[in-house]
Amino acid sequence: MTDVRRRRHAGTISLELVITAPVLLGVLSLVAAFGRFGGTESAVEQAARDAARAATQTQNEAEAYDLANEIVDETLQQSASTSCAEEHEVDITISSGEFEASDPYETDELNMLTVTVTCIVDTSDLAFLPLGEIPIERSFTSPFDVFRAYYAS
Repeated sequence: MTDVRRRRHAGTISLELVITAPVLLGVLSLVAAFGRFGGTESAVEQAARDAARAATQTQNEAEAYDLANEIVDETLQQSASTSCAEEHEVDITISSGEFEASDPYETDELNMLTVTVTCIVDTSDLAFLPLGEIPIERSFTSPFDVFRAYYAS
């Protein structure tokens, strides 16, 4: 009687493993992809914030663009979780179109500078998920520093 039961249950563990292994590997790959995306998104957002704040204290638009690019490069290089440290785009937009601070006594219309950082997270090395490349774009807006002329050396 026990031989019949053993033969009936023989191979069921192997079959369960064959069914569950791809599912578990898929879930692990999905967790890795979400982790990579979350870390990179955080780094890109921090880079945009730091670049916008620094660019509003510069004296002209060319200097602001150079400083913003430099800060974004440094921030993304320092982040261990980012996969877009090499390739990214930085765009600067000024609300009024002119690189000048607003009148500090007229708070209705502040001149704002927006830095937008765009990069692509590569998840093609996660073999079980066909996610490919995921674009991330984050922006930060900061008002011009009214007293930046006093900082000039």
